[in-house]
Amino acid sequence: MDTVRFTAAELGMHYPASGEVLWDPRDGSPANQYVASVRVYSELAWLPVALRVLRDLGYSSVRGLAVSMMRDVIGKFTIVYILRPLTSGGPYFFHANYLWDLPHHVFGTLRYYLLSKSKAYAGNPLLTQDLLSLLDLHVEDGEIKAGDPTHTPLPHQPGGKPTNEGLLRADMEFTPLTEEQLSLLQSTHDAHMMHVDAVHDRNYDDLPTLGRQVVQAHLALEATAITVNDQVLLTLPLFNGQIDPRRWLDGSVDDFFTAADAAHATWMSAVMQRDIVEATKAGLQHLRNHALIGYEQPDVVVREVCDDYIGNCPVTGDPA
Repeated sequence: MDTVRFTAAELGMHYPASGEVLWDPRDGSPANQYVASVRVYSELAWLPVALRVLRDLGYSSVRGLAVSMMRDVIGKFTIVYILRPLTSGGPYFFHANYLWDLPHHVFGTLRYYLLSKSKAYAGNPLLTQDLLSLLDLHVEDGEIKAGDPTHTPLPHQPGGKPTNEGLLRADMEFTPLTEEQLSLLQSTHDAHMMHVDAVHDRNYDDLPTLGRQVVQAHLALEATAITVNDQVLLTLPLFNGQIDPRRWLDGSVDDFFTAADAAHATWMSAVMQRDIVEATKAGLQHLRNHALIGYEQPDVVVREVCDDYIGNCPVTGDPA
């Protein structure tokens, strides 16, 4: 089956209202639960990028914003909204809600800040074309301006809501994995380990290529899905592979990449067993570690994914 990925122009400020229909970028139809989950995780993948740009551009209020966003979005809400219903036997329905209103608050803050200093930051290397497109901005005549001329809105069906197809629940039925799928699953982990090894070895030059290999390995696995349920099982929650330079400086990049690799191995094992609960838990733990790799701030508190009451789950950062 065709895999789904959203471009920056199909996310962020181009899609601001939580009441809007979540459409399928392949044909404009209402999204099923596989498509909706990819969209949620795509938003979360951009969150540390936007926070880091705000921090590095000198936005004075970024500290409290970062603490609340990273804690609530990557920690609390992935546990309370997704994992808790799943482990208790109930379904989790991916729909437009508070979970991605929070990243949009960061995107909106960054957009407003850039427009308020439109000439000062025009041409700043931190503002990539993808990030500008995410924020519905462009640079013209040495000034940041509203609007994204590269974006053509996808025609989509008005009204309605995402469908229940592929609904995340503990008793989902999956097609038995084939030998090809097991081989491709192992390939995702092999690619992930090569990337982690390059990080540990400080092999900076090879990291972009190895990162693309990780993405391609996962896309190849997802493309073998026979049903929408299979797509849900075979899709690792999307994450951003960027590394905050401060992680290199303080050495914590190694610990977080080691933790991400362990979570990826657990996810692979759970997928082999077709255990959607454990696969989701490991996938969220993997996402969490990559979010922290992409954004460094000592007082950011992010809860571990665990089976206990959320208040008892361990935290990363200084709770004080």
